[in-house]
Parts: sequence; structure tokens; C-alpha cells
Amino acid sequence: MLYHDYCLILATGNARLAGLEKDLHLKGYDYNAILSVFYISYIIFEIPSNMCCKLVGPGWFIPAISLAFGVCSIATAFVHNFSQMCAVRFVLGIFEAGMLPGIAYYLSRWYRRSELAFRLALYVVAAPLAGAFGGLLASGILKLDNFAGLEHWRMIFAIEGIVTVAISVIAFFTLTDRPATAKWLSQEEKDLAISRVKSERVGATEVLDKFDRKKVFKGIFSPVTLGTALIFLLNNVTVQGLAFFAPTIVRTIYPHNTVISQQLHTVPPYVVGGFFCLLFPYISWKVDRRLVVLICSAPLIIIG
Repeated sequence: MLYHDYCLILATGNARLAGLEKDLHLKGYDYNAILSVFYISYIIFEIPSNMCCKLVGPGWFIPAISLAFGVCSIATAFVHNFSQMCAVRFVLGIFEAGMLPGIAYYLSRWYRRSELAFRLALYVVAAPLAGAFGGLLASGILKLDNFAGLEHWRMIFAIEGIVTVAISVIAFFTLTDRPATAKWLSQEEKDLAISRVKSERVGATEVLDKFDRKKVFKGIFSPVTLGTALIFLLNNVTVQGLAFFAPTIVRTIYPHNTVISQQLHTVPPYVVGGFFCLLFPYISWKVDRRLVVLICSAPLIIIG
């Protein structure tokens, strides 16, 4: 599910090569504005969205926002000007805001803290995989003459949106909210999963914490949270910049290649990224240390 969501996010960069700017009559920094408006709603709604995830339960919340995300992608295929594109991208940010933290919260219901790093990596790796296969998928889609009357870059958003909607509907029936409600586990397995998580919460009587406003503000303004957020902000400037502009960078390097060839040239960096996205968390899990792994990865980010 997360893989398809990231594919939809990165589709804008691929669509740019396929004529998005020309069809929407974008000028100057219009394309940059379209990218930025997504993050305005994303930033505003990320914390409220995750609070809502805890209240509603991730088993329903995650499929719901993913479904809405897919619908927004399909709607993108039918925009005709800069304003419409900005509006759809803003709504897209509202629904995407809760996905990443929502899945992190969901996994915390199943695994101990020492196990979370690698488990989180298994779904975070969807980002570089989406970058790799997003380029492959876009190149494949562009070989079609049309799709339901849509042509060029519009087909990318429509097809990827339909796939996301389909997977989201399936998730409503398959994504269990927590171990206790997992129909595919025996009672003994449910008890074991619950007891494993509770073993790290001394004095806790339930795996699920009740919503506590004091804890929320304490967590938001914790020095550890703020410090980590700043590091993640600076890191993401690089990551998101590459994600959205890699197709454009490739086009400047290979200006005479076909659009499909340019799409395919965006794939290799993401394959390498996917490998290290799993390797570093795996090492962290086995040695049960985080800081030293983060420090070792920083020079690679700088070099990149």
C-alpha cells in the first residue's frame, strides 16, 4: 500500500517528462509551486492525522486515507490548469499526511522497540522501490496509445490511482487493527504477541494506551523529538529534492534521449538506495544501537 502511495507522489516528476508542464501551460516556477503546495497541507495535517489514527484505529484509518489518496491521483489525470493542479495536490497532502506515522504507530502495536527499526525499514524501503519501479511503470504506461481516452502523463496518474484504490479496498478487509483482532492468529499466538509488547511497558495493563492530551504535548515538545525532527528535516530536503527532480536532472544529462529512456535512467539510484535502506536498520537491529549507524550513513548522504 505504501509503495503505491509513494509511486503516486513521485509520479509528478515522471509526468513532467511526459508533457505535464506543456499541457497545463506552466511557466517559471509554477512546477515548483505545485510540488510545494502538497507539503503545506502535509505539514498542517500530519500530527492531527496521526491523532485521528489512534482514535479511529489504524486498521480502518490507513486503508481510508490510502483510498482517498488514490481517488486524488485519478482526479489529477483530469486537471487542465495550474489552479486545479494546486487544489488537487493540496487535498492529496491532507490524506498522505497520516500514512507514514500511521504505519509506524501500527507496527508499534506488534513489535518491541528493538525490533521496530528493521520492521519500519521493510516498509520505508517502499520509497526507493517506488522511485525505481515508478520510473519503470511510467515508461511502460507511456507506451500505451491511450487509457480510457486519456493520453500521455494523464495515464500515469489514472492507472496508478486505480491500482491504489483497488489495494485500499482489499486492505479494509485484510488489515487487522491489532494482534487481539487478527483472525489469522490462534489465541495462543495472539496472547504471545500482546505479552511481548507489554513486557516493555512496566505496569501497563493494556497494550493500547488511552489518548492523553498531556502525553501528546510532552511528546511534541520533547527535546529528543525536536532534535530528531530537525535532523530529519535537513535530510529530507535532499531526499525529496532528488525524488521530485531526478527525472528533470536526467533530462538535462540526456537531452536527446527518448522520454522512455529518460524514465529508465532514474531507476538505478533507487535500487542502491533500497539495498542500504534495509542493510543499515538490519545492522542496527542486530547490534541494538542506533546512533552509530546514523552517523555512518550521514557521509553517504552528503556524498550523494
